[in-house]
Formats: sequence, C-alpha cells, structure tokens
Amino acid sequence: MEKMFLQYLLYTTFIELRSKAYESGDKRSFWLCDILHNVPLYINSEEEVDETYRRLLEEVENLGINNWLSAKREEFENRYTKT
Repeated sequence: MEKMFLQYLLYTTFIELRSKAYESGDKRSFWLCDILHNVPLYINSEEEVDETYRRLLEEVENLGINNWLSAKREEFENRYTKT
C-alpha cells in the first residue's frame, strides 16, 4: 500500500506543479512535469518500467531536451554507481 501511495503522491504533485508552471508561464517546468506525471503510475513491473522509459525517451526527443536528460543521467550515475 505504501508503494501505491508514494506513486499517487508523485503523480498528483507533478500535476500540481504542472498547473503552477502553466499559470506562471514557466514552459520548461510545465513540459518536464507533463512528461513525468504519469511515470509513477506505470512502474509496477519491469516490463512496465521498460515501456515507460522508452516512452520517456521519445518524449524527451520530441521536446528536444536530450541535454537535460543526459545531465540527469550523468548526475545519477555519479551519485549512485560510483564506488
């Protein structure tokens, strides 16, 4: 139950942030929240994770924000995969 609540919490928070970004005209934040808000709902199994990641990559490509994703990937790897 805790996992589902955390997923719901992330989903609704992204929706709220997306709305605030729209109201303030912050296009970058709006699009980031828009492409990420459904992710928490779709990551219940490895199969779903793979499909969700593929869709995310497509959306990042469509928006032309590959540099953002690359920087986040590098940040993640530096933080969690270095020993």
